[in-house]
Amino acid sequence: MAKPLISREQIFDEALRILDDQGAQGLTARNLAARLKCSTSTLYQQVGPREQMLHGLVAHAFAQAELSPGQMTSWPDAVRSWCAQVRSTLLSRPELAGLMTLPDSEILVRFAGRLTRALREHGFAEGDAVHIAATLNHLATSMVMGEIKAGTAWNFAPIFDTAIEWAIAGIERSSASPSTQ
Repeated sequence: MAKPLISREQIFDEALRILDDQGAQGLTARNLAARLKCSTSTLYQQVGPREQMLHGLVAHAFAQAELSPGQMTSWPDAVRSWCAQVRSTLLSRPELAGLMTLPDSEILVRFAGRLTRALREHGFAEGDAVHIAATLNHLATSMVMGEIKAGTAWNFAPIFDTAIEWAIAGIERSSASPSTQ
């Protein structure tokens, strides 16, 4: 009787554990297969070649991120929560952030869709919500990637929080804010 295939989720969960334990250099098909007690061909069958696997791994990490900004009492709270989640997700796995490539921006755009929906629930017009979410996505992601590259030289948390507060203040002053319509 053939052994059942390992699920993509199991593969991605183990790959994230390898990143946490051994860093990017430890994330090889052989190492992953050995830890899962399967063959490398099983891995390739389930998640494809390395580039495809890494893309799926980034998507898996962001899919696990808990976020319910629409349940916040105000849109600024939703923005703060969403931006904090982007920062937390990327900082919790700096090795994964370092492996991200341009095609992974699609995953971040999908993640920003959560913020867009929350902004819509708080009264923003569709176009404004999309523009704000895209801008905040770029701001938060760029800042965190810079933070990861810089290492522990600075305490970036207050800088990040200040930038997000400035963005919120700018949105409040713009004609896009539902409170000014």
